[in-house]
Amino acid sequence: MPSNLHPPAPRAAPKVSVLIVVGTRPEAIKLIPIILALRDSERFRPVVVTTGQHDLMVREVFKLAGIWADVPLWIGDTRSRLNERVASVMLRFEDFFHQWFHEVAAGEATAEDVREGRYPAAVLVHGDTSSAFGAALAAFHLGIPVVHVEAGLRAGTGNMTPFPEELNRRLIARIACLHLAPTATNQENLVRENVPIKQIYVTGNSAIDALQWASARPCRGCSTAADASSS
Repeated sequence: MPSNLHPPAPRAAPKVSVLIVVGTRPEAIKLIPIILALRDSERFRPVVVTTGQHDLMVREVFKLAGIWADVPLWIGDTRSRLNERVASVMLRFEDFFHQWFHEVAAGEATAEDVREGRYPAAVLVHGDTSSAFGAALAAFHLGIPVVHVEAGLRAGTGNMTPFPEELNRRLIARIACLHLAPTATNQENLVRENVPIKQIYVTGNSAIDALQWASARPCRGCSTAADASSS
């Protein structure tokens, strides 16, 4: 082989796609640590899907962490009706899915398809918003496993309070195949609802991880304020 020729560099191993759906500012805050961890992983590729429920506020929060939406669904603002919001999330999520993952028919993916990034390994939804419920139901229809972050919270007042969040989180619990519960009490709530305990992991509250991340960030103007107070 001539000395000026080199063998081609090995192809980088494909990453497994994980779809992360974000609708509101609280979801964005609590999902920042998870998105950053997946982004730093050698095995996973986070695909951030924003619904537009709290569009500007989500963008402002994510900008602090250097996170940008890969897929904006643009479902409308907080004044849209609940049925309209859920339906829009479902329809636009499905449209995005078919555009990005058109090589494999919905529900027919193999383990190799997932490993090669041709089909998402999971959809992560957080909490109890209409965006989370709509995305979870759409993912279920498409045969994508749903992971529920902040699972197992219950108000203990039936399905109507708080409205519609209490029913949203109960319905997501029926759809999800993996439940990330903040506390052992949340785990017990799910077990009482006949969720298999092997599908529940007590992970702590990602809001604490977000707080730790935020507290470690440089504080603009802090040094100036401290200098002014000491002079």
